[in-house]
Amino acid sequence: MLKMIADGMHFEKVMPEEAQRRIDICNGCPLLTDGRQCSSCGCEVDFKVTLKTNPILTGFNAEKTENKCPKGFW
Repeated sequence: MLKMIADGMHFEKVMPEEAQRRIDICNGCPLLTDGRQCSSCGCEVDFKVTLKTNPILTGFNAEKTENKCPKGFW
């Protein structure tokens, strides 16, 4: 993780339409907290829905890891 921070984290983004589709799903989810966090994974959903790949998991693996809802809703 420290190497990723030192190297500068790069975020691959999805198209705005895909981010909107995801946020619409999250907005209807009972796991979304009042603070706009997913109570399943703890992520800030307004940022997470915009990411194509998971920057943390991708950083630890040689291959890019797809960013997805921990419950499989998107």
